[in-house]
Amino acid sequence: MVGGIALLTLVINGSSAGPVLRWLGLADSSESREKIIKAYQVLLRAELIESLVKLLTTERFKDVDIAFIENNIPLVSDLTLCQLVETVEHLKDRTPSDKYCPPYLGNIVSHLQMKDGITDDDMELQTYEILRDDPVTHARKKRIEKRKMGRGTARRSSIFAMMTDDPLSTKELRLLFISMLRAQYEKQIEEGLLTSQHGMTVALQQSLEEAEAHVSNGGELNDLHYLRKFHTIFLKLNKYFTKASCGSFCRSKKNSVDEMIHKEWVLQEMAFGIAHERAQEFFQDQLGECDKDLSEAGKIVVAESKKQMKEVADDLNRNVAKEFVIIVSTHKCCEILLNKGIKFIESLSNNGLLKDSETEEMVEEMVHLLNKTEKVGVNVRGKKDIHRELDLSTLSEDVNKSPVAPFANVNKHEKEPVMDTVEEH
Repeated sequence: MVGGIALLTLVINGSSAGPVLRWLGLADSSESREKIIKAYQVLLRAELIESLVKLLTTERFKDVDIAFIENNIPLVSDLTLCQLVETVEHLKDRTPSDKYCPPYLGNIVSHLQMKDGITDDDMELQTYEILRDDPVTHARKKRIEKRKMGRGTARRSSIFAMMTDDPLSTKELRLLFISMLRAQYEKQIEEGLLTSQHGMTVALQQSLEEAEAHVSNGGELNDLHYLRKFHTIFLKLNKYFTKASCGSFCRSKKNSVDEMIHKEWVLQEMAFGIAHERAQEFFQDQLGECDKDLSEAGKIVVAESKKQMKEVADDLNRNVAKEFVIIVSTHKCCEILLNKGIKFIESLSNNGLLKDSETEEMVEEMVHLLNKTEKVGVNVRGKKDIHRELDLSTLSEDVNKSPVAPFANVNKHEKEPVMDTVEEH
């Protein structure tokens, strides 16, 4: 009797031990696990390369230093032109034709062409044809096609189609545009361009609250002014905090704070430019396919948005060296890619594809690379009036006299403000 029970127990345990051990990940040999990890690293590498190409569809990243990215993210350091072609083709195939925008590949193609030893004549081959797509030319063709389509093609789901009998006023359209800006900031958080609850993100979102109140009282779209105001307050508090913590305001500490302030300005104004550019596109898409189909009220709102973008672009060109913005955008690109890598690894773990120990090891490596990248300083010396301290006495200026803010975006569409009330130290 006892022997029979013991035998039955062995049979049951023996038949179930294999699946249980495999479920726990204890049945795999170290050699097989190494192969599995390498396979996941290949997937991670593909994810990072695709994310890089997606970032390059945004004009603010078109001048990033590819060599710096390769040096700080080993998984993309062996990227080749053929792999780049495959990634761009994959992105184009997965994106609806009316939404697809070719990435800015000038820098990366030149870098990889030199690294792979490919001549200019070779680049003319059909193999690399997709790498020659110009984003500016592509955007121009899309605008021409939209104009040819005319009003009759407006989608039934668009605001334009639904409001033809009861058009929105200029005030209502301004409020609608602000809501679109708010949605674009949320989208940037999802994309990793902004960080939720970060001071920069709070300033961007709070500027819309103030702008909304201003528009409700009959004012124009002027969220740029409020963005500058909130950031000026932040700079003032940061200055006093640093002085208090450093006593005599030692030079090394001051340089570090200056670097942080200037870097945040560039990133904040870039986010401002991206939000406005995307909101304009969505606004025109919903209210009339192209500029000529917008109502007069709609044209006023778009013009106010473009005016602010031009203002920050002019401020950038006047006050900030392009090299500085390239360094900042390159650092941001690395940060986004590494954070995406961490999320990808965590998703593998959540789906039971990685052990906790393997996940921890891979995440630690990505965090190490992230910290290493963040420690690479941004040299602000010698830039166009960039190494300056701000005169923060303009907080009470009239709402229609927006103070000039410290920085703007590097490109002509995603621009940022610059502050001109400064004092040398």
